[in-house]
Amino acid sequence: MTMIRIIADTQSNAHFLESPMEQAYDQRGGLCQIGDEGVLITANSIDPNFLSYWAGLGFTLPLLLTAGPSDGTRSLSELIMDRPDIRESIRSHVNGNKARLEFFCIEKTERKLSDYLGIPAYCTFDVAIPYSRKPAGRRLFSKLGLTTPPGMICSTLHEMKEYVQVSLARRTELLLKAEDGTGGIACNGMHSLKNKSDLDAILSDPPRLGSEFVVEERIDAIHEVSVHWEINEDGTPALIGIFNQHSPNLGYQGASWPASIPEKVVRKITEEVQTIWWPALLAEFAIGYFCCDIIIDAQGVHYWIDFNPRKGAIRYVYDLTRRFAQIHFEGHCASFTHEHVKLPNGEKHYAFSDIRKQLSELLAPAEDFCIIASNPGVIPFGYVDLTGLCRSEHAEAAMKDRFAESRQRIASLP
Repeated sequence: MTMIRIIADTQSNAHFLESPMEQAYDQRGGLCQIGDEGVLITANSIDPNFLSYWAGLGFTLPLLLTAGPSDGTRSLSELIMDRPDIRESIRSHVNGNKARLEFFCIEKTERKLSDYLGIPAYCTFDVAIPYSRKPAGRRLFSKLGLTTPPGMICSTLHEMKEYVQVSLARRTELLLKAEDGTGGIACNGMHSLKNKSDLDAILSDPPRLGSEFVVEERIDAIHEVSVHWEINEDGTPALIGIFNQHSPNLGYQGASWPASIPEKVVRKITEEVQTIWWPALLAEFAIGYFCCDIIIDAQGVHYWIDFNPRKGAIRYVYDLTRRFAQIHFEGHCASFTHEHVKLPNGEKHYAFSDIRKQLSELLAPAEDFCIIASNPGVIPFGYVDLTGLCRSEHAEAAMKDRFAESRQRIASLP
């Protein structure tokens, strides 16, 4: 029986709520992952110009449902639960077939949405919600015997202050991570402490950190990667891959593959995922998507720094390149590079038609490589996603040249 995937890429983390731009990221990944066999729910409708472009790449379109209009002050799950007509449309589309719900952020609202729709979620809520918190993730790393940066879990500013003062005396930079922190420094889920002035600023005007929070040393890393895997409904785990991750300002901005780290580190990370993570998660009957961020220092030591019991942004890029390669490259993809690109004029509200016109022939698939634009929801807020992929290593240089030219043209948007 066909499994119908229903994607609602919720941005329900507290650091994303009441931000129209963050809520618009619900258009980032669904089209990358599913075609006409699935259902995609977004808060606002997707730009028809973008849908035409997407179909022109050879992708089929899922059933598109809009839960808004939305001004971005409420989560997608909340909007859907106010719309019984969406529930009826989904039930009609599923028509007795097996179906599952997929999210981005996973909070109590997503559990309520699953109950409201009467459709099981592709996650284990009792794992995904508690382990998404930074202190719980750090405790889990310790329990599993995985190497993490030196640090501690704090419940008061006084505890944090004492630890930070000692570390700063050693000229060690620290990171302060809110209990439910996400999105890096830009979303106030994380704060950098480089000196006494940074500490004093936190103490004089404390950010929202939660009942527990984490402070840890910032490792001088030469590589950052993200490892992704999933565990399907029957308990079968699968490693998706290890990807270079680019995170300036400690927030995700891009990725590339294959990972440019020593093969022995790849083997070690893979071994730890398969022999430590999988048994631990299976013991809790966990299913769904998982990813971890890892940094590697100059000595080749790798540190586990973040556990996300949900989809990661790179999973969207992986599925986009995999599906495009199946359509155009007989399933072969030698490499990809991806960047969340900032548009040049912060006061102008661009549309996808502006991007398409500016990039013009650069978006036309070549025989062995292609540049793809995506994430249409955030274009009016000043960003667009660009992904370059190639069929073979011989086409990699040409792909990277076109990717660089695409970035230059974006930078010169009028």
